Amino acid sequence: KFQIEHKNDSEDNNIIHKNKDKMYTINQLSLGGQRIRFNTKCLNSNNTNDVERNKREIYVCNTFQRACAILGQSLRVLNLGGTDIPIPTLCDSILSVPSFQTNLMRLHFGGNGLGDAGMSLLASNIGKGKFKNLRTLDLRYNDIGHMGCLVLVNDVLLGIDSQRLGENGCSAENETTISPPTFSHASTTPIQKLYLEGNAIGDEGANYLGKALKDSNISLTDLYLGANGIGPDGAVGLATGVRFNRTLRQLYLEGNHIGPSGANAFSNVLEELNTLGIDNEEENEQQQQQRVLETLYVDNNGIGKDSTKRLCAALQSSSAITDGF
Repeated sequence: KFQIEHKNDSEDNNIIHKNKDKMYTINQLSLGGQRIRFNTKCLNSNNTNDVERNKREIYVCNTFQRACAILGQSLRVLNLGGTDIPIPTLCDSILSVPSFQTNLMRLHFGGNGLGDAGMSLLASNIGKGKFKNLRTLDLRYNDIGHMGCLVLVNDVLLGIDSQRLGENGCSAENETTISPPTFSHASTTPIQKLYLEGNAIGDEGANYLGKALKDSNISLTDLYLGANGIGPDGAVGLATGVRFNRTLRQLYLEGNHIGPSGANAFSNVLEELNTLGIDNEEENEQQQQQRVLETLYVDNNGIGKDSTKRLCAALQSSSAITDGF
């Protein structure tokens, strides 16, 4: 049952309204923090109570699947953050619905303890271009490590086989002079905002993302990587990706430990881009608008006063970065 709710006081309106004459379409549905559980422990039990409970669980699950099939026709935003919904249920009940794959634009699934295994299953269901209009993917606080990040990069961002990037590797050493790699794409997902704060991708995961940023098919404009255990090597990999990227506007690295060397890696790249803009101003004007990082969040990274000042100058804005101490 849907509780009647009609809000017109915000930019993101939620309309859930029903009467005997008509039912308005639902564009946004938030179940964040609600514990959605499907009890499967009593499936093979002969206990009378378990059998009755199992019937209820099957009914709830089937009802949920039917509701998803209907909602998918109009739903654009789905928030299942902190619901603990089992990932197989999410994939079978929601992500497999063709209308969801066509219409969904924002999926919020933070705080569900995916881990690398859950990330792999999720990526196989939303990757390879299945969700053609998905613009925002929120996976913060999901215990995703570097292997989960690898699958996310391959299946979702690049649309290639999961083994491909691992074969190419992603060394943080001496990559600033290497030309951007080319990938054989099956089909990419046009994600613009990717939230990965509070995971554990580390330097390896950051390097995978840095290599992905070099690819011309990437659409990312905002990348959130706060509190991921990223050090100097990971920062070098990300900076190298920024060197070749044409879309990324904001990069969030707060609460990591990139240090002065990581900050200087970004400064080196940005200073080089600024020099290119001066040397060939007319040709580079349009490229400059598409590729130069506007804002870099590096607070609580221990980068030091001198590196902070240099990075500020490289970004050509005193307010473009936050405190790096």
